[in-house]
Amino acid sequence: MIDSDNHKKLAKGWMKATIECAVVTFLAAVAGLVTALMYQPPTTAAAIQYVAAKLIVLSTLSFALLWCGRNYKSQKHNEV
Repeated sequence: MIDSDNHKKLAKGWMKATIECAVVTFLAAVAGLVTALMYQPPTTAAAIQYVAAKLIVLSTLSFALLWCGRNYKSQKHNEV
């Protein structure tokens, strides 16, 4: 097998992972927005904890999306 074919195969896998991460990140953002509109925290501390938890989840998902996208880009570069 030629190296470029191997990189092309790996790039397809990373593209699939990038799309999946994008969908999961979008769904998590929408779910967080919907729950934020319905949730009324009893105290300020509870509100801060709620927002911090949502930010951690979204930042982790965003990092995974960026990581998958960069790996896809590097595999396409290596394919050439």
